[in-house]
Amino acid sequence: MRTISQQNLTNHELIGLHVNVFLSSFSDNVEITGKVVNETRNMIIISDNCEKKAVPKKNNIFYFTLPSGQRVKIMGDKIVGRPVERTRKRRRR
Repeated sequence: MRTISQQNLTNHELIGLHVNVFLSSFSDNVEITGKVVNETRNMIIISDNCEKKAVPKKNNIFYFTLPSGQRVKIMGDKIVGRPVERTRKRRRR
């Protein structure tokens, strides 16, 4: 299994990572923070221990915290797609 890093985050499993919605096309979604508990083709489900919130991937910017503690900024448009298909993709060099 590959170690998750800044270079392969878009091709990696997101469930379990801490996430912060940095910028959103919907003002209600800005600054949502929590753990990714589920993911669909177009949405990320974030739990903040009190409630779960569904946030669209498209037109949002996220900060993911890797297990190493590094924060990575990701454009939501780059992670749109079914998780199982996205994790199988190989990055072109």
